[in-house]
Amino acid sequence: MTAEGNQVSPKKILETVFDLIRNFSKFFSFSIEAEEMKTIEL
Repeated sequence: MTAEGNQVSPKKILETVFDLIRNFSKFFSFSIEAEEMKTIEL
């Protein structure tokens, strides 16, 4: 992110937030799958 001005558009904030949520949910589901794989191996 660049600090080109004090004005940050709400649309940009929403896009960033959704990107974070999407990445987090991807990582979270991946972690759950990894845990399930571990329990299956045991």
